[in-house]
Amino acid sequence: MAPEPGVAASAPACRFVLAGDGRARTGGDGYDRRIVHGLRAAGWRVAPLPLAGDWPHPGEPARAAASAALDAVPDDGLVVADGLAFGALPDLVHRHATRLRWVALVHHPLHLETGLDATVAERLR
Repeated sequence: MAPEPGVAASAPACRFVLAGDGRARTGGDGYDRRIVHGLRAAGWRVAPLPLAGDWPHPGEPARAAASAALDAVPDDGLVVADGLAFGALPDLVHRHATRLRWVALVHHPLHLETGLDATVAERLR
């Protein structure tokens, strides 16, 4: 990962997985932006990995793009994942569980969302 302007190449680095492009005016995207800003202010190199799709139910094209993005992260890379993406991609997280270092940023567990069918809630849990 290339260093950001004013950040040392030796600074700690992470990829930040976002469900969407991270620019929506939602509480979750605002929260993620504050976390990225805080990490950068603390001297971290942060590379956003925005994932297109309909979250938390990404279709096959979005899942394939997410798979390719995670495959491209170098071994032992630190991945901070927004809970919306992390909770919707358990198979990809599991596949990379020993290769990557994960931090799940869960500000609202998906299965606790109101109005979910019991089957959907259990799958997201």
